[in-house]
Amino acid sequence: MESCNYECQRKKNISKLRDLYNKELDSYRQSYNKYMEYKYDTSNDKEWKLTYAENTLRPQVEQSNARLNNILEELKRNIMETEQLIRKQEGEVKLKNSEIYRKNKLLEEQDQKIISNSNELLSKDKQVQFTLERNKYRRWVMMGLITTDIALIAMFYKYYMASQ
Repeated sequence: MESCNYECQRKKNISKLRDLYNKELDSYRQSYNKYMEYKYDTSNDKEWKLTYAENTLRPQVEQSNARLNNILEELKRNIMETEQLIRKQEGEVKLKNSEIYRKNKLLEEQDQKIISNSNELLSKDKQVQFTLERNKYRRWVMMGLITTDIALIAMFYKYYMASQ
């Protein structure tokens, strides 16, 4: 069995009220036509029919009219409740949209910060990489110079020892 949301339930209620109204309207028309027929009768029984119309049919017509008015009042009340609900929901939607907009703005700012920090980190990583390569190069150059110095000292020592 499918569940019926508010709109579905409302349509069902309005449909029931419409059916009830139409049924009551038919009853009212019949009672009213009979009342008018008896009230303005010109036959020999016109006195009896006039009395019957006023004492019996007229209260029926008035009751039927009152029921029609009650149904119309119910429809009006239903419409007013629906309008109030729509206004309330409209306000809630506006509030939620505002909140969503604010959160999206905050997320956008955070995304920009992340992109900025990512670029900054990438730049720093490149600087560190460049510094590591430069230091490695310097180490090799220093090792080469130290090796050359040791070789030169060894040669000078050998030359000095050979000259003595």
